[in-house]
Amino acid sequence: LCHAPFLAYGVLGRSPCHKPSSSTRGTPRVPPGGKLYKNHDFDIIVNISEDGWFGQSIGPEQHFVHSIFRAIESGKYVIRSANNGIAAIVNPLGFVEEKINFNEVGYIDFTKMRKIQPTVFSKYGNKIFGLIILLYIFLIFSFNRIENE
Repeated sequence: LCHAPFLAYGVLGRSPCHKPSSSTRGTPRVPPGGKLYKNHDFDIIVNISEDGWFGQSIGPEQHFVHSIFRAIESGKYVIRSANNGIAAIVNPLGFVEEKINFNEVGYIDFTKMRKIQPTVFSKYGNKIFGLIILLYIFLIFSFNRIENE
């Protein structure tokens, strides 16, 4: 169960969830295969959040920053609604287009949207890091072999 579920809209798809208040649970739940999404056929991620339980801590800001990360990872817009936190529209490049700060009242209209190509991370997920580690190991063995000759 997530405190701040991410729902992917367009053609409905499942999106990773996070619990930013815990360092051991602060990473997205990535499905088997290392990809964030099985289906990239959606345009917007909607994040509905209850940040009131954070109180006057740094929690609402940290929770909001996770939405920026999610927008960049997925290459999709994130529309975030929080009753006691930060509501915003974050574009796929991670720039905050509209924002209502903590303890402010207001609304945001989402009227324009730019489509960008899927990001490398949203296509391949954590497989990228495995490839980098293998490359690093290969380079270590290669340099050790050259030094020994």
